[in-house]
Amino acid sequence: MNKYTIKDLGNGWYDFSKIPQEKSYIKIGAVNCKTWKKAFRQAEHILEVNGLLRPNEKINIEIE
Repeated sequence: MNKYTIKDLGNGWYDFSKIPQEKSYIKIGAVNCKTWKKAFRQAEHILEVNGLLRPNEKINIEIE
C-alpha cells in the first residue's frame, strides 16, 4: 500500500505538492477544496492521471 501526504493550509486550502506528478502537464500545488473529503478525491484524481492509482487498489492518504 502506497502512502501519500496532503497538507492542510487552512480555510479549505490543501497542498498537493508532495504527491508525485511526473506525467502531468500542469502540476497541482494548492487547491481550495473546502472539505477534507473533496481534498481526498482530488488526490485520488491526481494519482489516477499519473498512473499511480489502479482500480480497486488501496492507498493511504494522510492530511497533515
